[in-house]
Amino acid sequence: MIRPTAHFILHAIAATVGMIAIVIAATAWRLAQGPVPLTFLTPYIVDALRQSDAPFRFDVADTILVWAGWKRAFDIVLLDLRVSDEKGTGAVIPEVSVRLSLPALLRGMVAPTSFEIISARLRIQRAADGTIAIGLGEGEGEVANARAFLFADLLAPPDPNNPMGYLHDISIRDADLVVDDRRLGISWRAPAANMNFHRDARGITGDGKFVLQIGKDRAAIRASGVYRAADKRTALRLAFADLRPEWLAENVETLASLRSMRLPVSGSVELTLDDGGLFRAADFDLTAAQGDLVLDEWYDHPIPIVAARLRGRYEAQSGQLRIDEATLDAGGPKLGLNAVISGFDGRLSIVGAAEIDNLPLDDLGNYWPVALSTETRDWVTGNLARGMIRRVDATINIQPGDLDAPGLPDEAIATRIEVEGADVHYLRPLPPIEGVDATVTISGKVIEIATRGGGLRGLRVGDGLLRIVDENGDFKMNIDLPVSGPVADAIALLDEPPLDYARTVGVDPKAIAGTARARLRFFFPLRATLAPDDIGIEVKATLADFALSGAVEGYDLSQGALTLKLDNRRIEAEGHAALNGVPAELAWHQDFASGERRYQIKGRFTDSQRRGLGIPGDDYVTGPTTIAAEIVATADGARRITAKVGLREATVRLPEIFWEKAPGEDGSLAFNLWRGAKGAARLDCSTSPRAI
Repeated sequence: MIRPTAHFILHAIAATVGMIAIVIAATAWRLAQGPVPLTFLTPYIVDALRQSDAPFRFDVADTILVWAGWKRAFDIVLLDLRVSDEKGTGAVIPEVSVRLSLPALLRGMVAPTSFEIISARLRIQRAADGTIAIGLGEGEGEVANARAFLFADLLAPPDPNNPMGYLHDISIRDADLVVDDRRLGISWRAPAANMNFHRDARGITGDGKFVLQIGKDRAAIRASGVYRAADKRTALRLAFADLRPEWLAENVETLASLRSMRLPVSGSVELTLDDGGLFRAADFDLTAAQGDLVLDEWYDHPIPIVAARLRGRYEAQSGQLRIDEATLDAGGPKLGLNAVISGFDGRLSIVGAAEIDNLPLDDLGNYWPVALSTETRDWVTGNLARGMIRRVDATINIQPGDLDAPGLPDEAIATRIEVEGADVHYLRPLPPIEGVDATVTISGKVIEIATRGGGLRGLRVGDGLLRIVDENGDFKMNIDLPVSGPVADAIALLDEPPLDYARTVGVDPKAIAGTARARLRFFFPLRATLAPDDIGIEVKATLADFALSGAVEGYDLSQGALTLKLDNRRIEAEGHAALNGVPAELAWHQDFASGERRYQIKGRFTDSQRRGLGIPGDDYVTGPTTIAAEIVATADGARRITAKVGLREATVRLPEIFWEKAPGEDGSLAFNLWRGAKGAARLDCSTSPRAI
């Protein structure tokens, strides 16, 4: 049971609360009819302001009490606060809302805890030397050092004996803000800016938001910052969304280069200022949405962009720009970059790395600037087709003075490109290598394309190398390709124009059988047009099961196991094969300049094999013989046949003279037959023993 005393206390509290509520309601009703003058409070507030650490004189026209809504209840408002500097220049602020410290009032002191400056005009100006100043008012009535007015008391330590020692918040509402950058020659305006500043243990923190007018366009900006009392530095962060750089380019001449960026940019820039307001550093983290880049000095078409990001830092003292992350998504191809750039005073240095992923090879020309490495670009984009660039890695090491030289040093840029499923045109109009995986390295004056796999007119291509070397502006190509497959396909390749080697040799690729393992080497200058003599060629091949009808002076060649060499001067082949089915050692040499052909045939032949080769003498010689013959055919149709026949194993009978040589006895026959182009002939013959 509640005792009577408790009943009394509860009733007393309820009555007090009710009385307060009635008073508040009555006061609110009165204030709703209009502001209540508090003129008697004006001198106390002015006296408190004059004890500020800021070097200004303050005057107030009047003080009123207004109803600010149930959330804030009552506001004390100073009307026409005049702020005058040491020169007597004064700026008038139409309204300043003040909140007073209740503990200070209980001590008989009028001490503001917060100011809310309403509808003032502020100017933030960066001078040509980089210093930043804040002005209050406009024209001749502008107070230049408004920075001290706003922040001097917030920076001072709390002091219960000083009326301004209670101040911890300053707000600015609906300010007409002008940003004047004398260094860049630009001026922007934000007609309804709001800002808040708060004193804490670190110094001053602040935030704000405003809509920046850029010509006919608008950009919403959010600001936050902190002044660190320990090192007297200010960090100011500006955040924005969907700002289009081309707006700035259209309205600010010094930012005309931003016209190339036709895409919305969002993100933040954090500025570091020293105690004098000088800019020291900027950290940036920017993202871009869908749009395009227009870089007329590099490309003749816009570069479509799906998304992009740029993150890094600029140091004013060192003049160094550090790009920690630059990424660009072109709707499939993705580019990444990190770099350190310095020397913007003319001694430019760029050190970094770039990467590209998933770029269709046929689109490479759309991203490789025309003016950059012209000859290299023309060859790569003109001769690598289809397929996909899976990865590009480039290292950049451009030192001061490198860009002033006629050409970059070899170590300035090194690039590695990984390609899958490409077609490589190594020497037009020869057919390309198709379906190649390759690693392309570009370093200084050398381009190397290391190929893996692929097909070439029915031939399989092994690990090859294409090498382009810049010899003082004269570009030379060297190609080294291992191939394997049907001999007919290899010969058909060598018969393509401008080579035409099968026609020169007099061979029909369709009449050839067998397989080949070959290494093809080409070397020639990179020119728009090439004469046949400009193209160097070296071929080394191993032929298996080689067959060709009428290959050697009408003999059908089969079962060939030959090695073949071909260059611009001659073709040579040697090895083992069957002539008309007869095994023999063969050698073939053809000189392209003179047209002379030389065949060498060696072997041990039985009676039936000699008959198979059409060699006469069965009536006189029986049993195995060795034959070493050479046939030389000149371009005018003349023939010379030189042969040496070993008869040691054979039986030789000459019945006309009743002479016979038994097997095991030495014996040989040598002859030289010459037949001229017009049919004249001569035969020289010698025997051993002479009886033969």
